[in-house]
Amino acid sequence: MKVTIDGWRLAPSVLDGSIHSGAKPTIKVAHSPKVVWNGNPYCELGTVLYLPGYPGTGNTIYDFSGQGNNGTITNATWKRLPSGLWYLDFNGANAIVALGDDIFTEADFATGATIGCWFKADTVDDAFQYLMSFEDRMILRIVATTDLLNFFIYDGASQHAISDGAIIPGTWYCAYGTWDSTPLLTPNMVLYLGSTSAPVAQAITDTATIPIFDTASRPNAIGSNRTGGDKFDGGVVLPRVFNRALTASEIGTIFNQERHLFGV
Repeated sequence: MKVTIDGWRLAPSVLDGSIHSGAKPTIKVAHSPKVVWNGNPYCELGTVLYLPGYPGTGNTIYDFSGQGNNGTITNATWKRLPSGLWYLDFNGANAIVALGDDIFTEADFATGATIGCWFKADTVDDAFQYLMSFEDRMILRIVATTDLLNFFIYDGASQHAISDGAIIPGTWYCAYGTWDSTPLLTPNMVLYLGSTSAPVAQAITDTATIPIFDTASRPNAIGSNRTGGDKFDGGVVLPRVFNRALTASEIGTIFNQERHLFGV
């Protein structure tokens, strides 16, 4: 039997034909003459959302963090890179991945937070484009008119970390925003951005207190804001959320483990 594995860091349970990433989902890989897997079920410490894009079909993208925060896909299209990695392509008009309401609380991020993904913008224009939005209180987005990437936190006021340069359409980027509650860190918001080399901290940043998540029901989404506006036009893959602030070294490790999937 020939087995082709396009991913990396696979759990030992792959060897017996099944992949387990926590209570749910459990995905069985069928025994067949050729089994192709391009996911990455391994989760770093503190992962509370991880959507690697397996199996690259259907209207659900599964959360491998063990938290069960699966996403419902509407009008986004599955596409595949030459490396075999499946990603979701958003059309900038009506595509969205809905993650449900109130999947996180302030308590989840009492000491820190990280959100990140790989993305490729097909166009940049005069409108905001949201990559990831968690109640519109913790956001990765491309800023209108400047085309800069923005990591945003609402802590009672709007706090920002902004990329040093504009996003170039057609280029795959690895982007992570981190927030650390440590009071000695000023500023304590950092945006890391890279494409052909490991993401580096961007210069423009604010200091934030704990992100405020509304007690009212608020949606969470990939590819738009919480109300379904500010749609993203391009590809998003491997989105993650952590309940701690990743270090620059940890983000560099993730980049180096995944860069080959994007030809860099």
